[in-house]
Amino acid sequence: MNHLRSRSGWFLGLWALAMLVAGFGGWFPARAAAATLLLFFLPGWAWLEAWPAAPRRVLWRLVLAFSLSLSLTGLGTLYLAYLPGPLTKAHLAGLLAAITLPPVLIALRRRPQPLEWPAPKFWIPLLLLLLLAAGLRLPMLGYAEFHEDEVEVTSLAAQTLGGTDYAVFLHRKGPLQMLVPLSGWLAADRITEGWARFPFALASLMGLLAVALLVCRVAGPAAGLTAGLLLALNGYSLVFGRIVQYQSLVAVLGTVGLAALWLALEEGRAGLVWLASLGLAVSLLAHYDALLYLPVAAYLAWRIWQQHPAVRSTLIAAASVGVIIVLSFYIPYLRDPQFEHTRAYLVESRIGTDWLYNNLRTIHKWDRDYDSRFYLPVLWGLSAVVLWHYKPARRLWQAATILALATALSTIAWPAVWQVGLLNLALLPWLALLLIGAAALHRRHSGYEFFWLWWGVPLAGYAFLVDDPRTHIYIAYPGWAAVAGLGASILWRQVRLRSALLGLAGLWILLVGGYEVTLFQRTEPAFNRLRAEWGDSLYQTVYGGFPKLLPRARFGYPRRVGWKAAGWLMANGQLPADFRTVGEDFSVPIWYAFETPRSCYTDPDLYMIAQPLETLEEATRRQLADRYRPAGTIFADGEPRIRLFVKEADGPPPADYRLEDLAPRFDAAATPARFTQHNRPQMTLNARFGETATFTGFDLSGQRVKPGETLSVYLYWQSLAPSQTRYRVFVHLGENPVWSQHDDDPVCRLPTTEWRAGQQGRGHFRLVPPPDMPPGDYPLVIGLYNPDTFERLPIFDAAGQPVGDSLTLAVIEVVAP
Repeated sequence: MNHLRSRSGWFLGLWALAMLVAGFGGWFPARAAAATLLLFFLPGWAWLEAWPAAPRRVLWRLVLAFSLSLSLTGLGTLYLAYLPGPLTKAHLAGLLAAITLPPVLIALRRRPQPLEWPAPKFWIPLLLLLLLAAGLRLPMLGYAEFHEDEVEVTSLAAQTLGGTDYAVFLHRKGPLQMLVPLSGWLAADRITEGWARFPFALASLMGLLAVALLVCRVAGPAAGLTAGLLLALNGYSLVFGRIVQYQSLVAVLGTVGLAALWLALEEGRAGLVWLASLGLAVSLLAHYDALLYLPVAAYLAWRIWQQHPAVRSTLIAAASVGVIIVLSFYIPYLRDPQFEHTRAYLVESRIGTDWLYNNLRTIHKWDRDYDSRFYLPVLWGLSAVVLWHYKPARRLWQAATILALATALSTIAWPAVWQVGLLNLALLPWLALLLIGAAALHRRHSGYEFFWLWWGVPLAGYAFLVDDPRTHIYIAYPGWAAVAGLGASILWRQVRLRSALLGLAGLWILLVGGYEVTLFQRTEPAFNRLRAEWGDSLYQTVYGGFPKLLPRARFGYPRRVGWKAAGWLMANGQLPADFRTVGEDFSVPIWYAFETPRSCYTDPDLYMIAQPLETLEEATRRQLADRYRPAGTIFADGEPRIRLFVKEADGPPPADYRLEDLAPRFDAAATPARFTQHNRPQMTLNARFGETATFTGFDLSGQRVKPGETLSVYLYWQSLAPSQTRYRVFVHLGENPVWSQHDDDPVCRLPTTEWRAGQQGRGHFRLVPPPDMPPGDYPLVIGLYNPDTFERLPIFDAAGQPVGDSLTLAVIEVVAP
């Protein structure tokens, strides 16, 4: 009974209740809340309860619990993905028990340490700050449809759930951003835009809290709250907390890892090194951006090595475990065929082939688009305050600092001056400024140089070492906000007109926050009206021109076309499932069609047009007019967004469909089972074609057809091994003679020379009986052959017995017209 009354006993009861709700609850919001606790808080909290030297401050423990939980569930889900076969809820339940119950059992045998709560004068403004940040990130979180980059993540999650164990290697980034929604999908048994994005919003908030707490520890509450405010209003942190992407994961895990190392340096506590190693290692499983935190981590580790000899063995052990964690993914990834595509993408599209670059103007432009033109000057100004306050005492060093600052600014004002042939030397003054600032802070206050390096190293990396930084500069902002927080505390102590300073700060908050609410918290029709009216409005005067970002770069902007409605109509047979789209990246409609592949043909049974018809190419307009009839229109937010055209000659009159009516039905059906069934044939078989592929089954559009009508045959395959031969499949209606025939790759758009071992795919074949074909029953026959030699592959049944070189699937009745 004493244990049941203890904190650990209550924790165990909460965990059991959450497991029951997630496993058997009928109300989705309750399941999602339970899943949030199980995946992102309870495992880490359990380990902190079991650790006698764990931080006792509640807010720090909350941040560490999130970071630990995210790391443990992410790693565990990765290792589950390595297992052959589909992932199930039972797998996840076993994982959650394995990472949570052992530390709970340890904690039950110990007296829990009392927790320390913050003073009201700190936690009340901190709570208001978190409410501001949440108010910018959480409203309308599920409004927009998935961006194509998000679909890439969720689609790989669906493949992993379905048993494609190499799907974790198919991304050009780390696997963590895919594993997070995957585990949430399994835990809550449903995926929606809002639920998939919520963990990333949570990570954004926890990263903000970590920075605020660390800076508060160093320079006091005012500095910490200012750093937190700067991150709360940071456009990158905001936007990447509203989409299923890696950035918020890298930021929170990297921040916690570096903060733990800094605290270990200050306090000499070995246990913090383990937290740092885990956080930094798992951040590298989110994206390579985390590499830019490693020089800073290495510097802190070197300082710990010097100042705390007793911690050296822990440093070695923790670093070794971190390396093992990273290699547990990257060694198999390096051996996977996908890695060569990733290497080419990084070198050709991101890093480039030159040695040095100058991206400062590009970084400024992107920041202005996401933060408004009022944000970045404040960060630069507060950073300059820090540099000036901690400037070296000697005049020579002061002159060197001023010279480095002036030349650094010249790389923005006159970038061409720094281009010498093929080499850009703009890095040099910034490198000097970075080293001078770090040295000055170290001399005046040892340990403060960490904050200067925290933002300076990532900034230098993406400003000067890569060809195309785009939004990757986000990684510099946590450290930059920390430095600016230090600058704000210095400014606050030295100025006299504090009321004026507070007034300016309030105006700045309204300007930056108003800009972000204006752009990111509107419906798409309202957003489009805003864009059309921007040039003649007060917005143009205050903020300058409307952001001009490419479509793929419009992270966080509202886009809601109505693909959920289309997917639901197809899934329920109200629209044909053989489709193509115009006006949208093809991956998005595929996702909302429950991962149904798009048509293999340029004349699909269904065309979905998501752009004004008058803007279509002439050939497409002619094709629609000649061969299709209107089947309906999907409305979203009261506006017509998707026009539907079917190839049927006759049918009901066009219908209007409202996204708002059909979206809840789609969401209710968005289970793991529904998204993984597209590779499951209606009629199953098990026939092996040589050593190349297993034929797993087929679907038919019908078993009765008239001459001139189309019989659709869907064939399902699973590769046995990579092949050097591009085999083709024949599909015959009738033998001796063959009345209708279709030969093609077994899986459209995927020749057998590109198959991977275990890969599944579906091919679509069309047979049209000729007008002179007599009525009767005809066999439907398939086979695989080498088109160079016309040699057919031998076929073996499930018992391994040979059955010839052709396989009869069904008997098709041809009836008179």
